[in-house]
Amino acid sequence: MKTSAMAITSNSKQHRARPARPTKHSATLFTLLATAALCFAQSGYIQVKAITAQWLIANAWAKTLASQELGQRPWPWLDTWPVAKLSVPGLDEEWLVLEGLQGQSLAFGPGRLQWQLPTATAGQTGLQLIAAHNDTHFRSLAKLATGDTVKLQNHFGGWRTYQVVQISTLAADDGTVTVDAGQVDSDDLFLMTCDGAFQALAANQRRLLAHLKPVLRKLS
Repeated sequence: MKTSAMAITSNSKQHRARPARPTKHSATLFTLLATAALCFAQSGYIQVKAITAQWLIANAWAKTLASQELGQRPWPWLDTWPVAKLSVPGLDEEWLVLEGLQGQSLAFGPGRLQWQLPTATAGQTGLQLIAAHNDTHFRSLAKLATGDTVKLQNHFGGWRTYQVVQISTLAADDGTVTVDAGQVDSDDLFLMTCDGAFQALAANQRRLLAHLKPVLRKLS
């Protein structure tokens, strides 16, 4: 009996499981999983950063409406500030518009340029051009059609309604905007997509330019 027990003990030692050595395939899989986790983490960080930026911009716009003064920077080192709120009811879209068309403006939302024409009269708000990237904030602008209405809120809180009277396209590398001066008034609005691939257009080589005129001359 003892001999048999010893044989069993000896046999169990011979078949004791050893830890498996990591194979080349398992190491590669681990690397891929780690890389994927890092990508997801970075993507999450970018999304959180974008959400935080929009919250800060909205907070700056609330301060602007309360004070009725422009220049409320969302954070100290940003070289722009919110100047208007743009709403397109038909597309269920709304954006806070930032001053200027420099890189920082377009990184966080649509940017605006404003100027007066020589024919401007007292009370006219000035010609305005609002532009944004067509693969981010103005992605849905491809659905805009002639006759659609757009609303713009100024820093006093008043809203003005505009109607699309013309939609045209520009070459992707065309940095100029040419319009018929006889068809433009000093309080008209232009919406433009920028930076390349406007998906609704052939070969992704065109950009959209929408010309809008105010429906009501007085602010509501």
